[in-house]
Amino acid sequence: PGDYSSAAFLMVAGALAGKVSIEGLQKDSLQGDSDIVKILKEMGVSISQSVSEITVTKSQPEPASIDATNIPDIIPVLSVLASQAEGQTRIFNAERLRYKESNRLKSTIMELRKMGADLKESKDGIIINGPTKLHGAVINPHGDHRIAMACAVACLVSKHSVTINNIDCIKKSYPDFIDDMISLGTQIEYSTMINDRRNAK
Repeated sequence: PGDYSSAAFLMVAGALAGKVSIEGLQKDSLQGDSDIVKILKEMGVSISQSVSEITVTKSQPEPASIDATNIPDIIPVLSVLASQAEGQTRIFNAERLRYKESNRLKSTIMELRKMGADLKESKDGIIINGPTKLHGAVINPHGDHRIAMACAVACLVSKHSVTINNIDCIKKSYPDFIDDMISLGTQIEYSTMINDRRNAK
């Protein structure tokens, strides 16, 4: 992907499960979600950046205080990463997430809790205690592409398989997400997926 909003999901996937390199991300980008680079570094993730490429390597994440003001789209996937950090992560200034494609605060908490994560809603954000061992669940993304993709990334550290219903909501922002996850070695089986192109295992 060429934008940080989409790339954030692959970057967290790399931090949790292996090495990922992403091309086409400008180092001097004005996108708010480019803050993902700074946040990952603050969380102890091994990350290197050139003029147009970022490489993220599997790391043990550390807890952090995350200001969501300029990064509402990547809070769900950062919550996944925080669930594996050793300690408490606080996400604040996240009130606007209640008015996205879903109530993104509640959706993030509800669906990640199904997988065993320890999250609770605060006055203006989320408090996450980790690390927790994630397990299989049936996920409802609430029609929110960011929730669907965040839970797909969480599958990488789940002990058992996870079913995500209505996954086609990802078409809104990142239609190649499943293909990109498969290219990273993720085992995915899907039906009624984007154009029903194939079954993947």
